[in-house]
Amino acid sequence: MTRQTYLTSDQEYQFNHFLLDGTSNALVALQNIFELNITSSDSTISIAPAVENENLKHFGNGPLFIVSSKLANDVRGNFLLILRWKDFKFLSEVMWPVLSLMFMSKSDLDLGSLEGEKPAWMVADQAAQLGDPAYQEQMMEALGEMGNVLVGLYSKSIFNVYGLSVNHTLPIVMKDPQQTIFQRMLFSGNDSDKVHMVIENEMFFDKGAMKMWCVVSPARESFSLM
Repeated sequence: MTRQTYLTSDQEYQFNHFLLDGTSNALVALQNIFELNITSSDSTISIAPAVENENLKHFGNGPLFIVSSKLANDVRGNFLLILRWKDFKFLSEVMWPVLSLMFMSKSDLDLGSLEGEKPAWMVADQAAQLGDPAYQEQMMEALGEMGNVLVGLYSKSIFNVYGLSVNHTLPIVMKDPQQTIFQRMLFSGNDSDKVHMVIENEMFFDKGAMKMWCVVSPARESFSLM
């Protein structure tokens, strides 16, 4: 854990417990629900205001994909799932078989008529599929589902560790080409000293590796309860 704001030893223990509980459950869900064949992983949590947070300094200047959800009840604030373009592209490649099965399972057509109903991205070669707008839209929907699962699991971990109940809204999925949404959400306004809990997850597959960031941004009064 990277500690960039003052924490007592009890708080540090609890945040490490939160990281372990939330991330282990998240990895199980990614493997079981989304059928991602993750061979190993590494996770860190950085707790600090945005401008000081080490885990918010690894995005470069390229496009981001963001899933956003609001938190309510005992803990108010926001949850973000963030992927860089290269991570989104890698995830698109490894989820190709899963997305094909998702499309097949939604259809009530017989096999003969199903062949004519396949979207273009299903019959294109893998190099062409990533540039297909329909495939990217399908991936955005899958990313929204992934964000919904992860915010639910990390909310459950907050309850498991702190005994605080958390409700969350249905996530909104956004592509952020210039990182303007990212900057506005985390770095602008009058909350420059607001503490963010930024979990950086690196996951390794047979074909390579990718990262995703889960950002829990509790309101000040909510963070004081943790």
